[in-house]
Amino acid sequence: MGNVGRVGFLFLLVLALGAAEPTVTMSAAPATVAVGDPVVLTIRYEWTAGWTPTVEPDPLPTLSRLFVTAVPPVERQDSSAGSTRIFRITIGAEQSGAWTLPTVSAVFHGPDGSERTVTNPAVTLQVGTESAPPKLPDPLPALTRPTAGALSDHRWWWIAGGGALLAAITLALWRWRRTAVAASIDPHERCQTALEAALRGTDGKAAAAGLGLALRTWAGALHRFDGAGATVREVTALLRARPDCPADEARALVRLLERLDEGRWHPGDLPNALVTPLADEARMFVAGVAARITQDAAAEKAKP
Repeated sequence: MGNVGRVGFLFLLVLALGAAEPTVTMSAAPATVAVGDPVVLTIRYEWTAGWTPTVEPDPLPTLSRLFVTAVPPVERQDSSAGSTRIFRITIGAEQSGAWTLPTVSAVFHGPDGSERTVTNPAVTLQVGTESAPPKLPDPLPALTRPTAGALSDHRWWWIAGGGALLAAITLALWRWRRTAVAASIDPHERCQTALEAALRGTDGKAAAAGLGLALRTWAGALHRFDGAGATVREVTALLRARPDCPADEARALVRLLERLDEGRWHPGDLPNALVTPLADEARMFVAGVAARITQDAAAEKAKP
């Protein structure tokens, strides 16, 4: 091997040994939110010189089932030392409790020809006030008279247990009252309010996403499934399995949800004015279904 060959071989060896493996990271801010609040996901792909991605990194296909409300342009950083891609994607928190987000990955080719699939560590959000167990206050010490002496251990246990039981009963009554109040609100009125709220902004994509979420939540309330956490395809399957949902209503709702999803993923900016006709159609559809349900109930009650 000549001197030139040895130099080339050593250069490739140093390059292979010195090139750190690529990384994929994800962070969420804030990490604790209420249901429906926005969360900004920061997804970062980094690779050093000598590594190349099989395809340009893009987390959106993996996150497509989330309630995405904003996707700014990717931040690109390229230099002789390596490259970085940063995505800042805004999603809406759709379910209560500890919520583990989907992981994203990318495939890279190394300087030695090897292939690596890199995935970000799991990220978990705390969504809703009920996601964490209640922190009960310590029971107050019992009052004692100087001449009465100390209370027995058994009485201390009874006092502590009674305080904890009283706090648990109070918490259960509060949650029952809140659930009863929420159940008393007409789902059609709640949907109409959500549809109006979705159009208050200026971003057409966010409006389309809000309208779709309002309709899915409304359909789930009527037919007893998690509409907010379901995709359009899942809503279609769930409605087909509900015998009390007329087929023509199910088809009309799915077509409307599909058009709203197209607006949500519209390339470039989407004027809010283009979403307004869909909002009007959604309001008329919800009102029509509400009238149909009222008529069916009246006819059922009139039967001998």
